[in-house]
Amino acid sequence: MVHQPQNNNNTSNPITTLIISTQQLHHELKQEPLNLEKIKQLLNNIDSIHWQLSPLFQEKHPLYSKAQSKLYQLKSTITTSLNYISLIREEPSQSTKNLKTELVHVIKKCLDLSLLHNKIKSPSKIKKRIISLATFIGTLGQPNIQANPPITDNINNVTITADTVKKEDIEKIAELKQLIQIDEQGDLSLLKFNETGPLCARYIKNAYNKIFGAGNAERDGVTGAAWNMPKNITKKNGQSLWNGNGYFNYNILKKGDIIGFIYKNSNFKLKAKIFGEGNTHVAIVLNQDSKGRIIIAHFFHTPAGEPDRIDYLDELITSGLFKIVNITRTKTNISLIQNL
Repeated sequence: MVHQPQNNNNTSNPITTLIISTQQLHHELKQEPLNLEKIKQLLNNIDSIHWQLSPLFQEKHPLYSKAQSKLYQLKSTITTSLNYISLIREEPSQSTKNLKTELVHVIKKCLDLSLLHNKIKSPSKIKKRIISLATFIGTLGQPNIQANPPITDNINNVTITADTVKKEDIEKIAELKQLIQIDEQGDLSLLKFNETGPLCARYIKNAYNKIFGAGNAERDGVTGAAWNMPKNITKKNGQSLWNGNGYFNYNILKKGDIIGFIYKNSNFKLKAKIFGEGNTHVAIVLNQDSKGRIIIAHFFHTPAGEPDRIDYLDELITSGLFKIVNITRTKTNISLIQNL
């Protein structure tokens, strides 16, 4: 009798096992010093289910060959990682550096395989499990509100189809009346940035330059993918106003502050968590109305209206489609506020 390798995770589905192990491996990669025994165990766990993954991909599917290639690459990166672990005693500095690089490759291959499987052959129940695990099975922290706007954790199927801020709202705020463009249909735009694809971060970079002047986005770190933008800002002497824990008073938000969200239906949740700060979407604060409601600009495709959106923050959150996970303030904005 041939004994098939066993894994240590209490799940019958190898894809969910793969994602759980990826989560744990990512956690260990951030620890100093590295727990080599734990990492070795996780690599062996992933390797032990390697043989189970191939049958999950349908041979006739156009992505089948790509999946097989990823499986081969995963096996190779696991083997290389285990070799570096064995070399650490002899060459601790260089081997540790090489190991960290290789572990990132392992995580990326696991991520690619889970997403490919989701596209090829994932039943709806398992698909929901994958999406859940892609957020690392954690509750996304939501700030406890001390002031407006009221934000809830209720998730529903409401789809925001047009700007929640209206023409008459903008006309009451002199600064926004000069900044925002309004077309004949009453659609509001900051940039008329009407492009396709996941371009919210590029939109925020351009919006920031429009507000603070050309070149300021690059100088202040308002660059990179949505999930890298918060750290890029703090690296340029910006400030993290909120990181998902504890209380936050939304009344302190100022024009130019950057808000990071997780979008409920995003395909980038796992990638954002592994390679960045977890947010898949970004928006920029424009102002507050007379009632203290926060007005933001962001790039978001909807069935109606242009994707260059002007929204109330509370409307965005209570739609059930977005959750705030971080808020940052740039160096330029800090200086401007201090000089008021």
